[in-house]
Amino acid sequence: MNQQLAVAIAKFTRDIPEVVLKGFLSTLDNEADYSSRSQAIGYLPSAPLRQSMQEIFQLAAVAGVDDKQIALALECAFLAGHQWKSSSSWELVWTGPSPPNSRLRRTDQALLELIRSSRHELWVVSFAAYKVRIVTEALTGAKSRGVTINLVLESSEESEGRLSGDQLAVLKQTFGSAVRILVWPTENRQPSADGKRGMLHAKCAVCDDELLFISSANLTEAAMQLNIEMGVLARSSNHAATVQQHLRWMLEHRILKALD
Repeated sequence: MNQQLAVAIAKFTRDIPEVVLKGFLSTLDNEADYSSRSQAIGYLPSAPLRQSMQEIFQLAAVAGVDDKQIALALECAFLAGHQWKSSSSWELVWTGPSPPNSRLRRTDQALLELIRSSRHELWVVSFAAYKVRIVTEALTGAKSRGVTINLVLESSEESEGRLSGDQLAVLKQTFGSAVRILVWPTENRQPSADGKRGMLHAKCAVCDDELLFISSANLTEAAMQLNIEMGVLARSSNHAATVQQHLRWMLEHRILKALD
């Protein structure tokens, strides 16, 4: 099966209702028969679907693919797409002025859900992390469940004064050795031509290769309650695992360093 035909089949099954696809396949004979194809196309409820199916038949004829193979490809593409949709979902996350019927999740609610859902491994990345009681309590709860907690944070030293206050010492005192605090050392930051170095500016959290939170918000009371911030909470094992593996790689290759 050529790529153009495969793409056409994937597009056809992307938004088609399951009952419509099943009805179409039951109408279509396993053997190539133009009257059967015409009847099957006529079963489809909209002109765009009928046009897409005619294109699939044309591409299949060029590729030497019969109706039985087309039916199997349609079923496989639909099931793969349905499984992907059911295994992932995305919610918009927001801090700031909102209408009474807003469908956006609050930033603190989304982050707390992720931390409280963690069972094995948790990563939290932020530029600033001033003591926020509800987040501290959630991290303490994760610690009591035996979760491996990694906080990747900027330090006043590595930020070359762009971050005031020693947030790392405060967090180290709060959690002790139960939480691993990681920094991006100055020597691992590639300088620009004029000698400037980058900052650890990402704000995200990920747990158990399952949940991923990406936000503009730092771990501060202002970001959780007062600022205008926006992000997403993703229930997607694919995306969560990708981010978590990337962070593990940075630690394994000593790009990130554990705070003593």
